Amino acid sequence: MIFHSPQRTMIFISAKNNLMKTTIYAMIALLLPLLLSAQRDIATSQSTAGIEMLSVNSTWTNIKIVNWAGNEVKVEGQVSINNGLNDDAYEYTLEKRGDVLLFESEIPDLDDLPRFVTYEQDGQKIQRLVDKDQGWSSNDLWRENGIAQISIGPIIEVELTFYIPQDLSLQVHQVHGDVQMDNVLNEMDINTTHGHVEAIFSNDIPEHCKISSTHNFVDVSVSNKEKLDLILRTNHGDIYSDLNLNYNRARCSDEMYNSKIVASVNQGGGAELALTSTHGNIYLRGK
Repeated sequence: MIFHSPQRTMIFISAKNNLMKTTIYAMIALLLPLLLSAQRDIATSQSTAGIEMLSVNSTWTNIKIVNWAGNEVKVEGQVSINNGLNDDAYEYTLEKRGDVLLFESEIPDLDDLPRFVTYEQDGQKIQRLVDKDQGWSSNDLWRENGIAQISIGPIIEVELTFYIPQDLSLQVHQVHGDVQMDNVLNEMDINTTHGHVEAIFSNDIPEHCKISSTHNFVDVSVSNKEKLDLILRTNHGDIYSDLNLNYNRARCSDEMYNSKIVASVNQGGGAELALTSTHGNIYLRGK
């Protein structure tokens, strides 16, 4: 369903969707209490001479994107897998492909990594290393201890920051991972499969801006003074906004499994902003 409030208030989602900051887990998040925290530093860069686009194709990675005045793309951050035990399992490249600078990441041996199980019992967080040969099943804990929620898998925490010049177009495809942007002015096409996207445009906004998530929310803040042409769409979520929208009624729909808003802000004629969340909510906020 579509919810729109022209006043300066918004209706917010339930607690289960208020988890704005998440840590990536390769099936789940666990910590091994007997080990000291460890991580692997990432630092790489490439010149943007002859480059027109930055394309990011990654998984198991939370990324933050910022503009800077340098003449290169710089990537910095940290990797922690199984609390430092398997940091080298994360692989990445940043290389030129014609006029495209391509960043790719993966964990090719994910299925071979040690797995940990975590659950809460009597207010205590319990973690166990899972022996692959013991045939352990989460059903055992459910049956024997009445545990309602159990998570199992390697601990994967990857946080990377991309510093990019403003004159590049930007394309991002994330499988497992969130995207955060603060006043990034590149023309962009951002898509996540399982992660959410948060973007703030305090003043200007790119002329063409497309942001989508398949299984999570999209949260975008824009200036109240910005002229915008909007398309907002969700199949299994809701759309929330506190902007004063001028609806194109003929193109809007509010049907089961198909909610779409086509509208303008401040009479339109400015940036084109398309937000999509297939199974999550969309938040468009004014600043």
